[in-house]
Amino acid sequence: KKQCPKCKVTQTYDEVSKRKSRCSSCGVAYRNKTNWNQVRDEFFKRNTGSRAISRNGGDTTESKNKTATRKWHNVGKGFLRRMEDKARDKADNTINQKRRISRAGAQKTKPVNKPHSVM
Repeated sequence: KKQCPKCKVTQTYDEVSKRKSRCSSCGVAYRNKTNWNQVRDEFFKRNTGSRAISRNGGDTTESKNKTATRKWHNVGKGFLRRMEDKARDKADNTINQKRRISRAGAQKTKPVNKPHSVM
C-alpha cells in the first residue's frame, strides 16, 4: 500500500485492486511510505559484518558482537563430509521412494478373480 504525500491518507485495498494511483481526496499521486534513502543507513548498520569475506580470504561470521574468521583448512573437511552425507541421504531417499512406488504398482496389478460363467 502507498500513501498520499499531501493528506497522508493510506491507499485502500479497493484502490490497490482497481489500480488507482491517485488519492481520492486530493488527486495527488500515491507514493511509497518509505524510500531507500530513509532506510539505507540502518540497513547497512545491521548488515555489516554479518556475512562478509574478510581481506585475508576467510569466511567472517558475526556472533554476539564477536567476529571470528575461519580458514578453509579448518572447515573444509567438515563441509565436504556434510555435503557427502547429504548426497548419500538424497540417493537413499530416491531409491527407497522408487521401491515404494514399484511395490504399490505391483499390489495394484494382482490378478482379479473372474466369476465362472454358468452353462
